[in-house]
Amino acid sequence: MEIKQYGSHSIGQLNFNIRDIKNVNEFYNDKSSDLFSFLKTQRGLNMKFIKSVCNCNLSNDTIKIIGGQGYTGGVGFFLKIYKDSISGKVSLSTTKKVYSKSKEEKKDLFDNINLLTDEIKLTITKPIEYKLNETIKGKIYLKTEPFYQKNIKGEIKKVVPSFDIIFTCKLNKITYNNI
Repeated sequence: MEIKQYGSHSIGQLNFNIRDIKNVNEFYNDKSSDLFSFLKTQRGLNMKFIKSVCNCNLSNDTIKIIGGQGYTGGVGFFLKIYKDSISGKVSLSTTKKVYSKSKEEKKDLFDNINLLTDEIKLTITKPIEYKLNETIKGKIYLKTEPFYQKNIKGEIKKVVPSFDIIFTCKLNKITYNNI
């Protein structure tokens, strides 16, 4: 995994694997790069991980990792490491209003949704010193809270995605505070 340097800022690499979600073809939308199109690509090309980029920003004793992939929709990861704990959320977007936090909200569907993590585990290759330009490498497993998505038949179905993430990045000075 490589890190690209742009002046004083570096872009790291974040690769993600979408763990198996049942009935992926039931949700597939060929017009958008949503969660299910990534999973279908991952399976179709027999890829273990989908390559992506990330920023790792340092603010005092907190690291914020922001990464993901998309074009007309996408998957974004917003992770916060503080000492030995990690928290985060996953953002999903698509071109159609198909997402809901509740099965009953069929009339209130959205084209994006932010999901908190129900379970998250972090493994770092070496202890973090929390210094600018420090390279950190690690693995994350995360499972989001459940959400509901309209399938190709128009039915609202429960989805609970989980991901394996591996990342390498240099710690940059934080320039914003959005998670």
